[in-house]
Amino acid sequence: MFFGLVVLLFFFAPIIRAQEKCEAPVLNVGDEWEYKTSLGKQLKQEVIKVEEDIYVLRFGGEVRGIDKKTMNYIFLIDESGRREKFTGTGSKILDFPLFVGKKTKNVKEDFLEEYFIPAFEEIQTVAGTFKAFRIEYRQQRWIRNRRPPYETTLQASAEGTYWYAPEVKAIVKRTLKISKSMPDTELVAYKLN
Repeated sequence: MFFGLVVLLFFFAPIIRAQEKCEAPVLNVGDEWEYKTSLGKQLKQEVIKVEEDIYVLRFGGEVRGIDKKTMNYIFLIDESGRREKFTGTGSKILDFPLFVGKKTKNVKEDFLEEYFIPAFEEIQTVAGTFKAFRIEYRQQRWIRNRRPPYETTLQASAEGTYWYAPEVKAIVKRTLKISKSMPDTELVAYKLN
């Protein structure tokens, strides 16, 4: 009996683990997600265009180009349609594929972001309860003195947690330990085409 249990675990453990890994989702024009912030504001994210290697999403008043394979932010699109390289923070929150144990770093000139996926767990939102990857986030931002002794000092740091649900093809909840200018968000409704 014990041997049979060991054999079952040996053969089925990879299948169970495989459910805890996912590739980038396939999105379609018209897919949309509605969020409510901890400040009571409603936000909407929607797919407005699908190109060969890029999804174009509108989130609030911002339009972003996102790489289809990794879901990393590549560029912003201004009102005239001009594309500008995305240089802000948070560009690699969803750096597919996702799996438990994954660590990612995003190093830029004046900041370091680190992401770690410690679990695939159930998370409850207004829109429902979902199985999701919990993504722990840490950021450090530096400033370099312009006069001697030209030291680099830590200017600010932030922490947060994101939950990405494969079923929903999006982040379903975000909690941040930063400032009130970056409120927590939670999914309240979604529509997939």
